[in-house]
Amino acid sequence: MAVYLSEIAELVRPGRRLKVLDDEPDNRTIECAVTGRAAAIVTGDKAMLRLSEYKGIRIITLNDYLTYT
Repeated sequence: MAVYLSEIAELVRPGRRLKVLDDEPDNRTIECAVTGRAAAIVTGDKAMLRLSEYKGIRIITLNDYLTYT
């Protein structure tokens, strides 16, 4: 089953900057997840995966996502 993210995505505009990880693009991803009230961030980024959770947002691999949803 192919899913086009643009068909299910919600555009958000974070109102504040977060400094959670050293990598600024990772922080922007977390900001968007917080603003959009995401349940999870699905990523292969090792630093984000080590965090594992931020403010109730799970940070998981694609394999975990596919296995548990």
